[in-house]
Amino acid sequence: MQKFQVSASVLHFSPQVADHFNKLGIGVELSAFSLPHYLSPNRLPDLLTQTTNLLSNFKGPVSMHGPFFDMNPIARDPWILEVCRKRMLQSLELADRLGARQLVFHANYIPHRAKDHDHIFVEKQLEYWPKIVRAAEDYDIRLLLENTREHSPKLLYDILTPINSPHFKACLDTGHTHCFTHSKLPLKDWVAGLGEQLAYVHLHANHGDLDEHLAYTDGNQDFTGFFEGLQALPKWPDLIIEVKTKNAFLRSLGALQRAGYLAPAYV
Repeated sequence: MQKFQVSASVLHFSPQVADHFNKLGIGVELSAFSLPHYLSPNRLPDLLTQTTNLLSNFKGPVSMHGPFFDMNPIARDPWILEVCRKRMLQSLELADRLGARQLVFHANYIPHRAKDHDHIFVEKQLEYWPKIVRAAEDYDIRLLLENTREHSPKLLYDILTPINSPHFKACLDTGHTHCFTHSKLPLKDWVAGLGEQLAYVHLHANHGDLDEHLAYTDGNQDFTGFFEGLQALPKWPDLIIEVKTKNAFLRSLGALQRAGYLAPAYV
């Protein structure tokens, strides 16, 4: 039976965490490089050196979350767009130096009452991303476009499909579909809607109000048909456990193993 490639998102990647993940046989998504605090000139060099040293003996796949605070790919002000591009191009360079071959960005949809808002959102995204995608192709790094407040998978699908690059795919954040949207579409519908564009999943849950980052077995989200939908895709997406506590991580990992989605080595 095919198994999922599993990683876990961590903010503080320590020697203890690296050793634990090596023993479990899972990968890591580095999230510190998404935060302005750690990207400041007085913090970044040390963080980069420390992380590079830790990864020198790390066995699993490495991915990274890029900056998302204040990033607005559909900004009207060209100076704002230029700042976004600089931050994202910086992230590509950092990911390459760290050996991360997948990099997550947000589309950062903001709900709006205007009838043509969704159309404008997609058109502006289509103007923004090609330059970033070409840079990703040069680095041979795959970009993952993550849903936040998007009410439908069609919004991301309509961005990714015309650009049509194997280096630009979708990241489905399970928790965001439940706490950040009024539509609250079932997760199986998100999987079906993203289809072949889906390559990466942030796996967590909540109670529908806050982005709690609980184990996917907790909260009140309905995962009915979700994993079956993933298994029906031509290529299974990577699963990234994105939770806030060690206990939630262990609960998620154990649930995945009991469901038969992981090799027996995952304990």
